[in-house]
Amino acid sequence: AVRALGRGDSRQTFTDAALSEVGGEVRRALAEGVVEWWRSLPGGGLEHGVTIDARPRGTGALVLHVAVAGDVAAHERSGDEVELRRGDRVVTRYAHLVALDATGARLPAHMSVADGRIVLSVDDRSARYPVVIDPVIGVEEARLIAAPATASDAFGSAVAISADGIRAVAGAPGDIAGSARVFVRTGTTWTEEATLVAWDAEWD
Repeated sequence: AVRALGRGDSRQTFTDAALSEVGGEVRRALAEGVVEWWRSLPGGGLEHGVTIDARPRGTGALVLHVAVAGDVAAHERSGDEVELRRGDRVVTRYAHLVALDATGARLPAHMSVADGRIVLSVDDRSARYPVVIDPVIGVEEARLIAAPATASDAFGSAVAISADGIRAVAGAPGDIAGSARVFVRTGTTWTEEATLVAWDAEWD
């Protein structure tokens, strides 16, 4: 849950607020014009977002502090992924941070970990409000492996999932022809379904 929002020394802090359900979302109003929400994803996982109606005062990047509850700890893997671990076990991941302004423009954003909290930083200098900040919480269901594949194939450097969560396409731009592998999901099992190659690809 978001516990603070602001810039530099100008920061709003939030305590627990009542939850409500609106159109398939669970929401809580953090302050006037600031709503935190959660939405289930078709393929599993949870979308966690914050909608901010007006530009918060102050200068510098817009920063949100997200508290981690229970006996899990946040570990930064990259500027777009934080693992939540219980001991050595990864419980879930907080990743795929997207920040959009009122025109649909994507704003520069990254995540980090500080003092046990997940920190979301957004460069909103050119943004038109309202702004939506929207990472995803997801549990690793399966690991997709292409066969055959080598490290130089860069398999998984780009991944897309269908809206119904049934199919995933993973790029392998470094293989002989530059391909994409299609996987289909049955229950929690993923099976490689096809290999896509450009019609003018050259094979050695």
